[in-house]
Amino acid sequence: MQSYVGTYQRLGALVVRPGETSHGLDEYRPTLLGWWVLLGGLLACFPPFLRTVGVWGITMAGAMAATYLVGIEHHRYFAVTWPVVLLALAVVIDLLVRGICKVFPLGRDHSAV
Repeated sequence: MQSYVGTYQRLGALVVRPGETSHGLDEYRPTLLGWWVLLGGLLACFPPFLRTVGVWGITMAGAMAATYLVGIEHHRYFAVTWPVVLLALAVVIDLLVRGICKVFPLGRDHSAV
């Protein structure tokens, strides 16, 4: 079970931490998944996602900023944001699918001339 949790934790990391000792925020680096979440969160602030995912993204970003400014870093404080993080991942996928569907629209037979 610990191996399973360790693999999940390693693959789900949003940032690379420099070590166990306390470092400044400038030494933390986003992983590929972290960049994906940041891109999804940024794209969620524009239409067509602003009134749905964007509002929740802005709300959770504000809540996390307030939590880390006042409190400590602990996974239980971050747990409430995971649904919004998963939605931010889906925003990028949705925009990619929309772009592909624009280039290759469904319902047309391109083989017939």
